[in-house]
Amino acid sequence: MTPFQSFELTQMGGNGDQGNLTAINYFTAPMSIQSYHGDTGGKLLQKTAFAKSAVDIGKEIVALTGSTSPSIVKDKDKDGDKIIRLIGPSSYGPTDDNPYPTFEAYLKAIAAANQATKIQNINAFKKPPTGGDEYDLYSFMLDLTATVDDKTAQLTGNITTTIAQIKDQKRESSKSGPTFDNATVTISASDQNAQNFVIYGQAINSKVVTFGPGWKSLGTYIQEVGLEESVLQTLQNLAIGEITSGLLMGFVNSSYVPSGSTPLKDMPSEKWWTLNPVVAFSDVQNNPNYYNQYANVIYKASNNGCYSIPYSDRLGRGPLVNSVQYNGETVDTWVVTLEAPVSASPAADII
Repeated sequence: MTPFQSFELTQMGGNGDQGNLTAINYFTAPMSIQSYHGDTGGKLLQKTAFAKSAVDIGKEIVALTGSTSPSIVKDKDKDGDKIIRLIGPSSYGPTDDNPYPTFEAYLKAIAAANQATKIQNINAFKKPPTGGDEYDLYSFMLDLTATVDDKTAQLTGNITTTIAQIKDQKRESSKSGPTFDNATVTISASDQNAQNFVIYGQAINSKVVTFGPGWKSLGTYIQEVGLEESVLQTLQNLAIGEITSGLLMGFVNSSYVPSGSTPLKDMPSEKWWTLNPVVAFSDVQNNPNYYNQYANVIYKASNNGCYSIPYSDRLGRGPLVNSVQYNGETVDTWVVTLEAPVSASPAADII
């Protein structure tokens, strides 16, 4: 078995193309990315990196699940029983026994507090999807309220529509479209493993996730106006991503008050992503059961410079590094550095 660590790079030619460091699925070794205008002797544009060694990070991750956890993959064929990688909670499927802490205690605390959280965000889609000099821009705004009944999370509210006509990159006109009421989303606690999968993986699982009639009406409208069929699932993922990001990062029911602001629990979700300075996880919750503890380790060790949950790019500047253009300057060079992996030291150093 060989240790390896992934990073992502998109370079299709668009100015917004990006890449990132990611430790969502597993952690093997710290990495860094530096981008330059020119070669490595040119102008440094962006840098993201870990600030801790693999051994130090490994110790913190192992402490979350115990030294015999299936989250620890070892090479049995080598002397010293070396650790190959540490598996993150997002990698466990809906039928797996996820060794990381569940969100049962957090969900029960939200229910006991009778906390209601505003879930608001917007996504826009071009028709035709390739855009060009002239196109229609359909914007869909989520306006939902999230509550918890015991351990079941539910979002209720509506989705509003705005249609703008774009010509030569300018908005020529704009009008309101239909509003879709009863846009409910339910994440049931009927199956603990499946619910953990939805929260940790930030993914829809039909076994515990149901969508109300408003979403069906929205899907019909999307077809009628000629938008791509994938738009509906993108919007459903947006709703799931907002509430699960709030749970994973500890924003829901958090009494933490950013400077000159209101408590996080009373903010609409779209405000969480623009906080300056960035706060999340153990920054905003004293109880470690009220956030994704694995992601907190990665978030702290990389200063939010690595994907610790699937939607880390929502938070602040996030972990994204441009690969084509940055602030009007061409990205000519990427330098990716891999530091010493966990297997460089005996497993005893970590567990």
